Amino acid sequence: MDIYSSDDETVEKLRKWWSENGAWILAGLVLGAASLFGWRYWTEYREQTLATASDAYEQVLAAGEGGESARAVALAAEIRGLPLRTPYAELAALAVAQQAVVAGDTSEAQLALAQLVESSRDPHVVHLARLRLARLLLAEGALDGVAPLLATPDTGRYAPLYAELRGDLALARGDREGAIAAYREALEGAPVGISDAAMLEMKLNDLGANASRDS
Repeated sequence: MDIYSSDDETVEKLRKWWSENGAWILAGLVLGAASLFGWRYWTEYREQTLATASDAYEQVLAAGEGGESARAVALAAEIRGLPLRTPYAELAALAVAQQAVVAGDTSEAQLALAQLVESSRDPHVVHLARLRLARLLLAEGALDGVAPLLATPDTGRYAPLYAELRGDLALARGDREGAIAAYREALEGAPVGISDAAMLEMKLNDLGANASRDS
């Protein structure tokens, strides 16, 4: 029996150690497995939601092209109602606003764009919504509403577009010199590929100016 004595002692030590620590080990294993399963579930759920949102966004675009504005609005609402926040909700809102402009419903477009300016966490979306809203207000002569939209300090790569709109606003107010200065500022930033340099030069020419000096 002596041959087993050391094994028996080892087994007893293991049994005692397990009785003291086994529960924690099992809990760790369970938690690890649950975490792995949870991560896989979350990843699959997220990918499925993104796919659903992407498909709905394509339908929003198709509905707009087909003149089905009510359906486009409903689909955009469905995307916003998904459990997970996706970029497609804001892209759909931009699309619906654009479709509303084409349909002549500028009030609906202004509402959608104003909501994006206030609620979006994506700076690119905010800039796009702010610039489009400013253009709409400018076209309708609501000049007092345009200036606050253009007064943002952090314009980044959109700086030329903001400058061009400041020029349009100045021109609408009868400030020729202010318009020329703003258009020149926009033209300096136009090579980044986001502004239309030819259009800016045309605007300057219409004012009897060019990119470098007032004629």
